[in-house]
Amino acid sequence: MHPKCHRSNVSAQRIVVVDDGSTDGSQNVIRSFGDRVRSEFGPNRGSNFARNRLVELSRGNWLSFLDADDYLLPEKIERQMEAVERNRDVAVVSSPPIEFIEKTGKTYQQTFEDDDLLANYIGWGRFSTTACLWKKEASTRLAAGIKINRSAKSMS
Repeated sequence: MHPKCHRSNVSAQRIVVVDDGSTDGSQNVIRSFGDRVRSEFGPNRGSNFARNRLVELSRGNWLSFLDADDYLLPEKIERQMEAVERNRDVAVVSSPPIEFIEKTGKTYQQTFEDDDLLANYIGWGRFSTTACLWKKEASTRLAAGIKINRSAKSMS
């Protein structure tokens, strides 16, 4: 497993990678996994395009994103899936991001102030898509709603 994944405790049903024009040798690393990783390579079209494409290519019910400069801690997905088991009606499980400063080797993590996700989200100061576990069905419905709202807005 790639070192940035830190040997996750949860076996992934499918790993999908969209490489949008990287120039750092990532394509060779991705290809080294063979059939264990489904991959798509193309020009750089931005992170939003890449994430949307990942949602389209994925087959699982839950999605976790990992950017090239991010690390996946071993227990992240396992803990988030435990939260899903306790709260079946959730569509997103979030964790406070841990910031690692390579130059100094220091880490910084926001803490949970209470059980109110919105209060914690505001307190964390920045949103991180990689800190979340997303229910695929909810993300595709949200994307469809955004497209419908944009279409309706353009007709008025």
